[in-house]
Amino acid sequence: MRNLAALFAEQGFNVSVYAAKCDIVNNPKIVFHKIKVIPFPSVLKILSFAVNSKKEIQKEKFDLIFATGNVYYQDIYRLSGGVYSKYVWISLLKYRTFFGKFLRYTRRLLSPSHWLKLYIEKRIFTNDKTKLFLCPSKIVANNLTETYKVDPSKIKIIINGIDVEKFNSAGKDIARKSILHKFSFSDSDFIFLFVSSNHFLKGLEPLLDAFYLLNKEQKNAKMLVVGRGRENYFKKKSQNLQLSDFVKFVGWQDDIREFYKAADFFVYPSFYDPFPNVALESLACGTPIIVSSLTGASEIISDGKNGFVIKNPRDAIEISDKMKKANSLRKEELMEMSVGARKTAENFSNEKHIKKIMEFVGAICPS
Repeated sequence: MRNLAALFAEQGFNVSVYAAKCDIVNNPKIVFHKIKVIPFPSVLKILSFAVNSKKEIQKEKFDLIFATGNVYYQDIYRLSGGVYSKYVWISLLKYRTFFGKFLRYTRRLLSPSHWLKLYIEKRIFTNDKTKLFLCPSKIVANNLTETYKVDPSKIKIIINGIDVEKFNSAGKDIARKSILHKFSFSDSDFIFLFVSSNHFLKGLEPLLDAFYLLNKEQKNAKMLVVGRGRENYFKKKSQNLQLSDFVKFVGWQDDIREFYKAADFFVYPSFYDPFPNVALESLACGTPIIVSSLTGASEIISDGKNGFVIKNPRDAIEISDKMKKANSLRKEELMEMSVGARKTAENFSNEKHIKKIMEFVGAICPS
C-alpha cells in the first residue's frame, strides 16, 4: 500500500494514508493519519483498527477510498492476501499428516482473531458500498466468486507491479561469480534459489525432499535458501538428508537482487500465495522460475519459455523432475528462458500497473 500511495502521488493526486504505522518518505502530496489501535491481544488490535479507521475516514470527504487488509469501508478493495476463508483451508496442505492438519485447524477454531477476520471479510465482500474488488490473480478471483458469490462484473484482475529498473538482469555474470566464490561453489554448478519468510507455507519441506532425489543424479545442483521461518528445523532436515554441502541457508537478506541474478532457476513450490512478489522479482532479474499451480504466479508461466509449473507442491518427485529438467537445459536454452523471464516481468512494470489501476479508478470515479 505504501508503494501504491507513492504511485498515486506521482500521478498528481493528494493522498491520505490511514494506518497504524507508516514509513512513507516525505511527500507533500501524501498525508499520514495514524489510527489508534489496542496493541494486545491480537483480536482487539484487529477490531480497534477496523472500527477506528472507519470513524476517521468518515470525518473527511474523499473522491475515492482505496483499501486493503482488515477494513470494511472503501470504494475499491484490493485482495493482496487473497480470500482468508479459502486460505484457512488451503494452508492446511503444508501439514503432512491428518493430525497436523487437525491440530492447526482446531487452534484456529479456538482463536477469537480467526472469527473476527471471517466476520470482517464477510462485511467487506457483502458491502454494497464497495464498487470494485482488485484481485492479483485468477485464483483469488475464483475464490471470491465461489465463497461470497460476488458479482463478477465487480471483480478485476490486476497482477502486482514490479520496479523493473531496480530489479534488472544487468550484471548476472558478475553476481554469479560473487555468489559462487562466497559459497565455494564451482563454475559448473547449477544454482537453484528459494526465498520466503514462511518456509513451511512456501513449500521448503517438499523442496528439500525433491532436492534429495535430484542430488542422487545431479551432483552439480546446489541450492540457496534465503529468508526465515523455522530455519533451524530445515537446517536439521537438510543435515539428515546429507545435503549440507549442497544446500546453503543464508538467512534474511535486506537486498536479494544479487541472489536472483546469480541463480540459474528460482524454485517456489508454495501451498498458497495469491501472487508472490518474489516470483516477479526473480523474473525481472532474468531468472526463470519453477512455481506451484497454487500460486497466482503460475498464471504467467509458460512451460519451457520462462519457467515450469508444478501441479502438486506436496509431490517431491514432480518437483524433482522439474528441477532435473531445468538442470538439463542446454546453455542456449537457459539463456532463452532468461530472456523470456525478463520480458514477462516487463509486462508488469509499476508504470503499467498504475496505468491499469487508473483505468479502473476512472471507470467508477470519472471526475
